[in-house]
Amino acid sequence: MKNQRKTTVTSRSFTFRARRPLLLATGGLALAAGIVGIFVPLWPTTCFLLVSAACFSRSSDRLYGWMTTNRIFGRHLARYRDQGAVDPKVCWGSLLVLWSSLALSLALTWPPVWVWLGIAGVGLGVTVHLRTLLQRMAAVSRSDIDDGRIQGSGSVKRSRSYSQARA
Repeated sequence: MKNQRKTTVTSRSFTFRARRPLLLATGGLALAAGIVGIFVPLWPTTCFLLVSAACFSRSSDRLYGWMTTNRIFGRHLARYRDQGAVDPKVCWGSLLVLWSSLALSLALTWPPVWVWLGIAGVGLGVTVHLRTLLQRMAAVSRSDIDDGRIQGSGSVKRSRSYSQARA
């Protein structure tokens, strides 16, 4: 009893140091799953990349900077972070792949009616979500045109740089 020492750590750096490896591992696994989703139909990509970016933003400035400036998916993550919207081409492509895959899987398997209803419900839920993101993108684009922030290529100027977004 007399050798027991009660230590209380109130430092935020200890909490960060204890949490950082967990966030890095989760971010790395989510990034790997997102990359698999690029090549495997019906495997989600965006949600894993968003989880990865969120984990890296709290654990590694270098990895977060790499994700948001990556030539493959950095532009999409930055648009989602800055504007809460998705590129219309990506949205329509996702809907096309979603409904084609759902129709093909239903046609090849002929599942019971309750499975049809579940698959249709998932498809409708994803469609509604993506349409919401499309409407948000249209609203953002209209406000950018009104503000005169459209560049010659038709893309929207980013309102914040990486360093400003991290502050």
